[in-house]
Amino acid sequence: MRFLWGRKQMREITCFSCGFVHQAPAEAQSSQCPRCSGYISLQDYEIAEAWNRRIQTRGNVVILKTGHVSGITIQCHHLTVLGELAGSVDCSGNLIIRSHGKILGKVNCDQLRVEKGAKVEFLNPVSARSAYIDGQVRGQISCSGPVTLEKRARLQGLVRTTSLVVKSGAKHTGTIEMVRPSA
Repeated sequence: MRFLWGRKQMREITCFSCGFVHQAPAEAQSSQCPRCSGYISLQDYEIAEAWNRRIQTRGNVVILKTGHVSGITIQCHHLTVLGELAGSVDCSGNLIIRSHGKILGKVNCDQLRVEKGAKVEFLNPVSARSAYIDGQVRGQISCSGPVTLEKRARLQGLVRTTSLVVKSGAKHTGTIEMVRPSA
């Protein structure tokens, strides 16, 4: 009986139109903003082939090893890249990169994770709350929180951050700007 009257799992979502943050049931496929009445997709995507259609969802997106995304903007919650990505990214959650390649567009996410063995070049600035790097990265990274370089990390480029953790064996070539945390 507890199943019937148990508390529903909720998730926090942000409206694409007005930026209002509200709650929606975790199992929902879409929502409507209580402030502006805008439609918000919560659909998850798994991309296994060539894809060139814009994605705007507060669900999660996975680009599989056989997937290739180019020339579009992906707006989602979490994005995991196992294949190829040549576009812009705006994630309210994590951007996890486990492959090789160049990301041509702007990148904005909560946490950037470049996993072991990945090799990525960002051609435009990356803006994140925090970054965890265990692969090879080339580009400009700005974080309002910490940047962590694991022992296999190779980072080339400008890093703006409030704190930098460099584990033994990690290498950075470029400029580091330490900034004050925003209030």
